[in-house]
Amino acid sequence: LFRSYLLLHQQADGRFGDLFSDTAYNQGIATLALARAYRTRKDEPVRLALDRAVSFICARQCADGGWGYQSSEPHPVSNLSISLWQIEALRCAAEEGWTQARPNVERGLRWMAGVASDDGSFGYQRSGDTPPGASQTLTAMGAMSLLDPVHAGFLPPARRQAIRAQMQKLAATPGPDMDYYQIGRAHV
Repeated sequence: LFRSYLLLHQQADGRFGDLFSDTAYNQGIATLALARAYRTRKDEPVRLALDRAVSFICARQCADGGWGYQSSEPHPVSNLSISLWQIEALRCAAEEGWTQARPNVERGLRWMAGVASDDGSFGYQRSGDTPPGASQTLTAMGAMSLLDPVHAGFLPPARRQAIRAQMQKLAATPGPDMDYYQIGRAHV
């Protein structure tokens, strides 16, 4: 059902839904879902849609390696929240055969490693740039991608260990106010 919905709502250029500031969120999430659908059922309509979706994401990668909000500005500013979805979508697609996306994934992971701090936290647009109340969210997002053993080379061992320590600290102190996606509210 969701596969049909995604195919129906993809534009000719590969974009999902309308073009607006948050289009990159839609694009990353929908492309990731489509790549996972292709993993389970390799049919031609999904392959073609995934090909267009991957091309759309790759074409919108910022010069620094991340991704940012869609805007009328020629050079959007990369941020971790949007970049994560694009990286995960491209990673999944690359695993399914879209090898042309691997360089974009690597550039994205290098950018993401650059927003990690020595204390194991992650910034929003650069190291140390953590909006109020978003530390848990950004740390979880960065750790999800960069602690994958496949990507061990993107971070020095001491920084990887600091990120692990931050994640252990967060896991040991959950509370009723734990909200791993509060950054969305902080920046909308």
